Amino acid sequence: MMPRMPLRAGFLTLALVLLAAAAAHGAGFDVTAFELTPSSTAAGAQADVTIATSFPPNQQPRNVTFHLPPGLAGDPFATRRCSEQDYRADACAAATEVGTVEAKAKVIGLLDQTVAGKLYNLVPAGAEPARLGAVISTPLGKLFIPTTINARASDGGLDSVVTNLPTKLLGLDLYTERMSFKLQGRPAGGSGPFMRNPTSCKPATSTVEATSYDDPAVKTKTSSFTPTDCGALPFEPHISGSVGRNGLTARQAKPPVSTVITQGAEQAGQSSATVTLPPIVAPDLAHLGRACPADKAAVRACPASSKVGTVTAGTPLLAAPLTGDVFLVARGLGALPGLTIQLADPIPLRLDGTVALTPQGLKTTFTGLPDVPLASFRLDLSGGPSGAFILGSDLCAAPPPTLAAAFAGHSGAQFAESRPMAVLGCTPPPKVAAKIARLRTGKPTIRLSVAAADGAPALREVRLLLPDKLHAKPKRAGRGARAKAGTVKLPRSAIRLTRHGELRLALPEARAH
Repeated sequence: MMPRMPLRAGFLTLALVLLAAAAAHGAGFDVTAFELTPSSTAAGAQADVTIATSFPPNQQPRNVTFHLPPGLAGDPFATRRCSEQDYRADACAAATEVGTVEAKAKVIGLLDQTVAGKLYNLVPAGAEPARLGAVISTPLGKLFIPTTINARASDGGLDSVVTNLPTKLLGLDLYTERMSFKLQGRPAGGSGPFMRNPTSCKPATSTVEATSYDDPAVKTKTSSFTPTDCGALPFEPHISGSVGRNGLTARQAKPPVSTVITQGAEQAGQSSATVTLPPIVAPDLAHLGRACPADKAAVRACPASSKVGTVTAGTPLLAAPLTGDVFLVARGLGALPGLTIQLADPIPLRLDGTVALTPQGLKTTFTGLPDVPLASFRLDLSGGPSGAFILGSDLCAAPPPTLAAAFAGHSGAQFAESRPMAVLGCTPPPKVAAKIARLRTGKPTIRLSVAAADGAPALREVRLLLPDKLHAKPKRAGRGARAKAGTVKLPRSAIRLTRHGELRLALPEARAH
């Protein structure tokens, strides 16, 4: 029979071990605190931004995603960028530094303190818009924490994603209780501002999502601040446009139409834009049946037949312009189809515009635009058989068409302007001088001088229709007609006179006379 004391001692020892293990791991995983704080709340300010997150003691967070508020933007081109190789060697140049980082780190029995480091602007991988990298120095070694920056398709806001946070230091378990990143508004080694506050004075809400190595459940917390002084931001977007192309300027033709919106730096972002085309440019009602169903547009599944143009958007946040397609999309029974813009990666936004016929012309309105710094936005709508528009009269004979635009800013400001559209495809008429002499003799002579207008293409052919009372004799044209292109005498084969009184001159290439 086994003695009781050793058995009780065994249970006591096991209980102490379990208690020690529980103490090491602490309470269940959670986000105990989260705060995003700008050094200035002024709308559009180039403020330092501090993002701080806390977890229970003795926990090992794995993945942390910071959903930044729409309009809080960072410019990855404000500084030079550090390569991945230099980053892993802790050899990033000072000119690539964009902030600092602090962490409350713990290695049981060896380390339990707040450690600090630097945050660098890294060369992004693949299609990433941007990447940051933290290097934290501790008494036991260095920690490298890279962060991927992505743009949300829903509102253009930024997501900062940290994955697989380190759990070992010198082979020992590492616990993280707090992380704090400070992003500099204007880095010392930068060429311009790195961070920019939202330009809207509505509450700016951030959300953190975190998981741990022991608990895959997502824990969240939010933080908000409200920008101020929106009225101090300038807001003055401008519109320009063109219509027509060679061969697509006559009445009932289907011309291409282009509009370009430009905006200066440091201005409030656009929340809506309305563009009204001149009345001469009307929708081609015969093609409304090819509009994409709204449910297909919502999942980016519009057929190619509903595509009516392309879009190009320039922003200082990206090295290359954003590009995308424009689709005609059904808007319900009795309503004109609208336009849907689908931008491609790295910011796959979808923008839906409504279209209405007004006495002033065809009006298209895009609302709910993201608070993103915008340098230019070009919309090119196709012409020809797939074109969405039809001309009500001849472009070249009509008065110059006018394009109107009205904009609203996230700051609450509004701006409107009207500007003439450039008409393309209209060739200025040539300069012509003609003289008829010797009418009374019965053998009149005609002298004709034709020159291409300034800026017009070179003439390729000249046709002259003789007055009805002059009887043409084609067989004698070879002997009686002489012509020059500039100083070069044309061969007789280039001169043709029909019996209906039409004189044709075929000119050599690059001749303007």
